[in-house]
Amino acid sequence: MAIALTTWLASFLIVVLWILLHFKRLDSWCVYAGSATRWSARQPLYSSGIDGFQYLPQAALVFGAFAKLGVPLGDLAWRAVTWALLAHAVWRSTTLLSSQGTKPRFLVATALVVGPAMSSLLTGQANLATAGLMLHAAVDLCNGRWWRATAWMILGLAVKPIMAAMILLACVSRPRIVPGIAVGLLLLALVPFALAPANYVLAEYRAWLAKLVASSAPDRFFEDLRGLLHSIGVAVPHRVLGVVRLLGALGAALLCLDIRRRWREPEAGLLLFAVAGTYLMLFNPRTQPNSYVILVPAVALAAALYLLQERYRAAAALMLIAASWSGTTTLTALWLKPLTCLIFCGLLVREILREELLLL
Repeated sequence: MAIALTTWLASFLIVVLWILLHFKRLDSWCVYAGSATRWSARQPLYSSGIDGFQYLPQAALVFGAFAKLGVPLGDLAWRAVTWALLAHAVWRSTTLLSSQGTKPRFLVATALVVGPAMSSLLTGQANLATAGLMLHAAVDLCNGRWWRATAWMILGLAVKPIMAAMILLACVSRPRIVPGIAVGLLLLALVPFALAPANYVLAEYRAWLAKLVASSAPDRFFEDLRGLLHSIGVAVPHRVLGVVRLLGALGAALLCLDIRRRWREPEAGLLLFAVAGTYLMLFNPRTQPNSYVILVPAVALAAALYLLQERYRAAAALMLIAASWSGTTTLTALWLKPLTCLIFCGLLVREILREELLLL
């Protein structure tokens, strides 16, 4: 436990030192802080094209709480909160399967998660918060804490819209959470109207939808399924990819229904998290190299369990997958991460259908 916590703390301090010595105004936090400034001034949050601020207007409110602290205190506080959120979520997930002992699982999971997570920490990306909030929601779904799970997911949607995948799959697999999700979504939608003029809020909602449409058909390649296909010389039109994404969403929903039928908690909740993360990595049209931190906790926990079960070859395979999600080079750009994610997807589907406690 002490070694794992020290690893999280030391990694954070290393990044903090790097930021203080090499601070740049181009990292993701600057985009987030800029959105908070524009919200306060009632200026447009969104630019044309697929770059710039991508999130719901509510995200500007979340980022504003940190932006008020200024630079570099505000961006360091943002990084500290998201780093601690992810670390705590990883620890909570390792406590669910107590038969193998929490301490060694947390240490192994930490060793595998920190590497892929540090690049997001360095740039201040919201992927860390998304990963932590998704995993916290999964843990509370396992424990039957419906309102807490709902709160995590609604907050996650405010931070980054891709939380919608987790929300929809949770509703499919656990219908009793739907009323709470509906209430949470309504409150989330109304919050900006309490803080700004209605005409401004409505204009920003429309601008966000336009941004969402533009981002769904990016003018360059990312590290998703489209990027993998491009790297092997296969060009797929955006319209076809849209159909593929819908089919992928249908497949993910069917898998979650199968998990509901075949599996018990806590495995069911962790498998839901793994399915949601896998779908996002393969089918989100803007999956970036640092996005894989969202899925790596599922791989890390599975690898930790394999090690404790002395299934060393299986653990080694998952450890290689996790390692492939750390950083990127021109040699591995576009193809390596989605390829290894596709391999993990195949393993995940096999284990769900076999009803064996192998991956999680």
